[in-house]
Amino acid sequence: MVVFDANEALTPCREGRGIGAILFDRERLRQAEVGLFSPQHWGSRARPVAEGGRGSAWFVDASFGPGVLRHYLRGGLAAKLSRDQYIWRGADRTRSFAEFRLMRALRAQKLPVPRPIAAFYMREGMRYRAAILMERIEGVRSLADRA
Repeated sequence: MVVFDANEALTPCREGRGIGAILFDRERLRQAEVGLFSPQHWGSRARPVAEGGRGSAWFVDASFGPGVLRHYLRGGLAAKLSRDQYIWRGADRTRSFAEFRLMRALRAQKLPVPRPIAAFYMREGMRYRAAILMERIEGVRSLADRA
């Protein structure tokens, strides 16, 4: 269930043959555009995250402060069929929008999660790809590092 949040804004976008949308926190961003989700947009202000994940995250230095840009990539057998595309089941069921809203809900409960800045999807036919931009929490360690 999606709960209304007055600080959320939704911007439609196009890229090539794809159509999509950006969900963003208007307290942190005045405007959202597709370029925010490309490491090339950030230039030297984007550095690949060296450890963990599937190589699809970058630390970015942004106007809102230190952030993390992450593209959603598939793992396991599904990755053999498609590295970064998921089956379209509606905007509110995209991985990026679901994570954006989950992080907002967890923060509302005072849990220590990153603040989501913007979530993006781009749909072509029955498939989509997605990315999310969030604040970076400095000095944290993964559970794997703690083991």
